[in-house]
Amino acid sequence: MVLRLIVTALAVYVLYAGLLFSLQRRVLYPGAGLSPWSPSGSRAGAETLSLPTSAGGVDAWYMPAAGERALAAGEGAPAAIVFHGNAEFAVDLLDWFAPLRERGIGALYVEYPGFAGSSGRPSEASVLEAARAGYDWLVRHPDVDPERVFAIGRSLGAGVAAGLSRERPLTALVLWSPFVSVGYMALRRYGLPPFLARDRYDTREAISAYPGPVLLFHGRRDPVIPYRHATILADVRGDAELITWECGHNDCPPTAAEFWEPFSDFLVQNRILRSEGS
Repeated sequence: MVLRLIVTALAVYVLYAGLLFSLQRRVLYPGAGLSPWSPSGSRAGAETLSLPTSAGGVDAWYMPAAGERALAAGEGAPAAIVFHGNAEFAVDLLDWFAPLRERGIGALYVEYPGFAGSSGRPSEASVLEAARAGYDWLVRHPDVDPERVFAIGRSLGAGVAAGLSRERPLTALVLWSPFVSVGYMALRRYGLPPFLARDRYDTREAISAYPGPVLLFHGRRDPVIPYRHATILADVRGDAELITWECGHNDCPPTAAEFWEPFSDFLVQNRILRSEGS
């Protein structure tokens, strides 16, 4: 009787694991095949481009730096390459990160394959291919200082930014609501062994090998990516700065200042952005 129950439970678990294995990319990339639901996002002054990938063009938007505060004679501006979460689109972040422009920072917002009309299908390999194409475009831009290009990633985008750091020389990583890895989340959220993750996005492994400065933001009450992920990543990199917000996932930060003040300080401290009067 006991053996029969064990065999039945094992069979149910195998079926459950097989179902989730087959559906995992639908869960990981819910925005695939959809169009932005905030098309009114401010694109004024942004250059629209198509990044070449093996599956076709992937959309991106470049917002140049404004003013001369971060510029020195003969130099370009610092620039961010920005990666969004799995249930949003690149254009959705244009308004939120508009202050980058006023701070003298250019920004390239990269869409994911299969999102918002871009060619291809999303996977870790295809998303990182688009990320590399975006980085390569950005560092060649005549208004950008290639020595001051850093990555910003939110939620799924944190894994993309960290993955890019293994393939391109980023000056810094800014990770908003980051996760340890997809496998780590699969085990704790769904009870699945990590090796079943088709797309790993192993942020812990990436930042442990990354030599540059790391800034982490995370909500203490995050129900989507628990705060524990941020503390694990901070422990991996003892020199990482962790900013804790008293909020969840999509309601963070509580105020804009709670992002922009530590973010700007981080860039100044790491000589990516020049302080006023310097």
